[in-house]
Amino acid sequence: MGFLHHIRAAVAAGYGCGCFRLAFDERHWFLQANAWFTRFNVAAVRFGDQSLFVTKRVLEQAGGYREDLIIMEDQEIIGRLLRHARLRVLPATVLTSARKYRENGVFRLQGVFFLLTLLYRLGAAQPLLLRIYRGLIRQSKL
Repeated sequence: MGFLHHIRAAVAAGYGCGCFRLAFDERHWFLQANAWFTRFNVAAVRFGDQSLFVTKRVLEQAGGYREDLIIMEDQEIIGRLLRHARLRVLPATVLTSARKYRENGVFRLQGVFFLLTLLYRLGAAQPLLLRIYRGLIRQSKL
């Protein structure tokens, strides 16, 4: 079954939003463990790499997508969506690149992501989060 089938089935079952489980294109044990946790319906592990889907009705009820956000926009919108709909973690996986992890080191990058998430949850401003992101994360592709 394809991705569209899973999304349609979730919406028909009453879910207004959801996402897929995550898989990395790298077999590192830590990345595999991170991916394993995406099977659980816990907002803390919901990020954009999981191909978030949402119905138009729920997106409108939640106030739409905030184009002013530069970073952590996936965490921000998920928090609002969950106030208006049930989220379904679908049984299929999406494959995401581990390129940033290879370029930055798996544990180092996870630490940076943890720091950014913590600062975001503490209310840090977007310019500060972006400065930290750009200062700490090496990327060959921007």
